[in-house]
Amino acid sequence: MTSEGLQGKKVALFGCGDQFGYSNSFVDAIGIIGDRITELGAQTVGWIVPDSSYQFEFSRGAFEGVMMGLPIDEDNQAALTAQRVVNWTHWVLEEFGLKPVPA
Repeated sequence: MTSEGLQGKKVALFGCGDQFGYSNSFVDAIGIIGDRITELGAQTVGWIVPDSSYQFEFSRGAFEGVMMGLPIDEDNQAALTAQRVVNWTHWVLEEFGLKPVPA
C-alpha cells in the first residue's frame, strides 16, 4: 500500500471476526489496516465505543476503549449486526458531511 491517493482522505473501516473463538485477536485487521493508512496520510473515521455486548480480550483495532471501526461478529451476534451497521453508517455519513437517506 502506498500513500498515493490517500493523503488527506477520510477512510471508514469495518471488520468481521469471532470474538469468542479469537478473543485475543478480534478484528485485528481494523487496526492493522487503520495504522497503515494513517501512516500514509489518511484519516480514519467511524470509531466507536464498544458497548457491553462485545466480549473480547484484545484487538489491534482497539485503543483506550475505542475501536478504530465497526467490529461485526456474525458467528455469535448475527442478530445485532443490522442495527450496528445502521447506527454506524449514520455516524460515518455525518463524519463525511453527508446526510443519511431516510429508510
